[in-house]
Amino acid sequence: MFAGHYSAALAAKAVEPRAPLWTYVIGCQLLDVGWSVLIMTGVERASVDPSLPGSGLVLEHMPWTHSLPAALIWSLCAAVAVRWALKLPWRVAAFVGLTVFSH
Repeated sequence: MFAGHYSAALAAKAVEPRAPLWTYVIGCQLLDVGWSVLIMTGVERASVDPSLPGSGLVLEHMPWTHSLPAALIWSLCAAVAVRWALKLPWRVAAFVGLTVFSH
């Protein structure tokens, strides 16, 4: 699963190399970083079921990170943050936002 996320970051870097690689790498994992914070605060929920084959993680409630509207908002916020903080052109910021959305 993570290889797919990072491949999106590497592909975006190949297409738009003006952004630092770390912005793409953080971008492709941003939803999971937010998810882990929201799990720890109790906003989103997950549980473990050891009887499941493979991963025993049961993802119960993730509307603030992994829903389509939330992913769009996270992507837009990331693009604006990159544009503002790193002073990158809008095209570059859009690629970072697309990398976030690719999650």
